Amino acid sequence: MSKIQERRQKHTTGGNLPPDDYRPLSKIATQVSVDPSTLARWARGGHIRAQKFGKLWYVHVDDVQHLADEDLHTTDPLRPLREVAAITGIPRRTLRRWAGEGRIEAEKRGISQWYISVEDARRVSETLTPGPKPKYTR
Repeated sequence: MSKIQERRQKHTTGGNLPPDDYRPLSKIATQVSVDPSTLARWARGGHIRAQKFGKLWYVHVDDVQHLADEDLHTTDPLRPLREVAAITGIPRRTLRRWAGEGRIEAEKRGISQWYISVEDARRVSETLTPGPKPKYTR
């Protein structure tokens, strides 16, 4: 490891190195196809074993297999709007509009957090056919 890499590692982990059985949260998120903010929320909530070294979260290797084998959302069919947008590729604004129109199953939890059914979002997006492009005139 070069001196620059050592300094960067020391800066991001606060000088403490994580144990060998922990991996960076960002790499785990990519591996199990879950948004990094969701993994961080699960870590803060105690759903997965994780430690924060400096600015970075590190997840225990055993929990990676747990996440790959079992989806923690199975008890709740609704997911946060941001996750549904990332999974389906549908813009968040469109998902909020569909929720307001009642076209997809959704509920508002807390002050402004929308939870939406992924299956409904996929179903509605598949039934839509692209319409003609609007003509803008000045």
